[in-house]
Amino acid sequence: MISALRVILRLPASSSATSRIDSKKNGYATTHRYWRRQAQDVIALVSQFSAPAFTAGLGAQGELMFDAALPTVGFLPTARKVKAYSGKKWMELSASHRAGAGAG
Repeated sequence: MISALRVILRLPASSSATSRIDSKKNGYATTHRYWRRQAQDVIALVSQFSAPAFTAGLGAQGELMFDAALPTVGFLPTARKVKAYSGKKWMELSASHRAGAGAG
């Protein structure tokens, strides 16, 4: 039985390890020479997808998809913007309760 160390020592050097060493000149990797430019491209893309108009549209689309999926699992919406359901009424809390004065 061959020990694990002997098996590892018999393996040929992987090409990826040698290519990483070969791709460096003076300690710098040549494959990522313009990383700041790539970082600016990523920042621009994130900024574009973070624009309020895009996020509002994405949120509205997500809400439509969620509302459309509810009936498929047995939840049927009966009304919108309601404050009472099945005899139970939602009531606004006073300012002191919202601030936590009535807790405890």
